[in-house]
Amino acid sequence: MDTQGCTAHCPILSGCDTLWSHIRRRFDRGNLLQRRQDHISAAQCGAMSQLHHPGDYGMTKRFSAVFFDAANTLLHPDPPVGELYARTARKYGVDVVGTDVQAQFRRSWEALQGKAVGDPVRYGIGEADGRRWWHALVAETFRPLGLPQPFDVFFDELYNLFADPDVWRVYPEVFEVLEALKTRGLIMGVLSNWDIRLGPLLEGLKLMAYFDHLVLSAVVGWEKPHRRIFESALELVGFPADEVLHVGDNYQQDVVGAQQVGMYAVWLRRRGTQTADCPVISSLGDLVTIIDGTN
Repeated sequence: MDTQGCTAHCPILSGCDTLWSHIRRRFDRGNLLQRRQDHISAAQCGAMSQLHHPGDYGMTKRFSAVFFDAANTLLHPDPPVGELYARTARKYGVDVVGTDVQAQFRRSWEALQGKAVGDPVRYGIGEADGRRWWHALVAETFRPLGLPQPFDVFFDELYNLFADPDVWRVYPEVFEVLEALKTRGLIMGVLSNWDIRLGPLLEGLKLMAYFDHLVLSAVVGWEKPHRRIFESALELVGFPADEVLHVGDNYQQDVVGAQQVGMYAVWLRRRGTQTADCPVISSLGDLVTIIDGTN
C-alpha cells in the first residue's frame, strides 16, 4: 500500500486488547506515534543527494542505525500469497488456482490503493490491526472468482493465517547479516507498511531479538514512501538522518522515501540488474561490505 498520507487513526477493535497490550509494551507505541516536525532545509537536501551517488559506497563508521523493510527483504510468504488464498478458499467451496488468485490479488491491490488515497478512513488506513483494509482487499480479490461463504469466517481464517510464522520464510542470509551488524554496535529496526501482526510474527521467526525498534505504518498512520513514517524512525533513534540507513526491495517506497528525509538508502534487488541513484544489492549479504566500506 502506497497511501500518500492520512492522520493516525487507530481505534483498537474489541477482542484485540490483549494483543495490543503486548505490542504496546514490547515496542513503545507512544514513541512510534511521534513525528518529527523539523524539516531538512533545501541546502541540506542538496548535500544529502550527493551522498546517494552509486559510486559513493565508502561508509565506514558513518552509520549509527539501520532500518529494514520486512516483506521480500527479511522474509517472504511460502507458499506465495495466491496459493495460500486458493488453499483456504477451497475449504469454503471455491475451487480456484493459486496463479489466478495471485493475478487478481495484484489487480485488486492496485485498484484499492487508488481508492484508499482519496478515502483512507473508509478503507481503514491507519488502523492498527489493518483488518478493514484486508477485508476490502480479500473481497475485491475473490469477487470475480467467487466469494467463499460464509465470507467473514473465511476472511478471519485467512487473516489469522498470515500471522502464523509457519507460512513465512526468512531469507537464508538474514540471520548472519543481522548478527554481523549487531556486533558492529549498530542500532537496528524494522520500518514496514504492515499492521500489528508483524511484531509477534518477527518474534515467532526468531528475528525480533536483533531489533531495537519497530515502525509500523498502521500504527504511525502514514505509509512509505510518505516522509512522516521515516521521520518517526528518526525520532526513535535520535540520530541525524545521514547517520541512518534504510534497506528495502521497493525503489519508490524504500529508496525515494528514505532519501527525501536525508537518510541513506540501499535498494535490494533480488532479481534484475537495474542501476539507481543508490547502492543496489542482490542479497542482504552484500550489505555488510557496503557498511564496512570495503567494496
